[in-house]
Amino acid sequence: MREIDCYCYEQPEPLRGCLLALRHIVREVNPSIKESFKTDVPYFYYKGWKLAYLWAKGTKVSLGIIYDRRSYPKFRERNLTDETKALLFKADADLPLDTLCNRIKERIEFYENLGKPPL
Repeated sequence: MREIDCYCYEQPEPLRGCLLALRHIVREVNPSIKESFKTDVPYFYYKGWKLAYLWAKGTKVSLGIIYDRRSYPKFRERNLTDETKALLFKADADLPLDTLCNRIKERIEFYENLGKPPL
């Protein structure tokens, strides 16, 4: 089993179900979204751009939408880190599908307009 799968399946319910649902939702937004496991949490990438991460803590799950520093010249020039906007969810509550999908699609559209990420 991959690390990303272990991370989700090792969580107690209802965190496990929420993480698995979010993973599925993120991947279904666009077929070019890829996932990996870094710094002990699942990350999602879109054509080389950092897109989002998942994180479980206590009774909540966070989907962090990443603003890749490479997409902002002022961040690169000053060697700043990526910025994130976290969406927090109670693991046992319904997920706002429209909000989730729209936030991810907005990031993808932004990255599409930029083209390939710089090295």
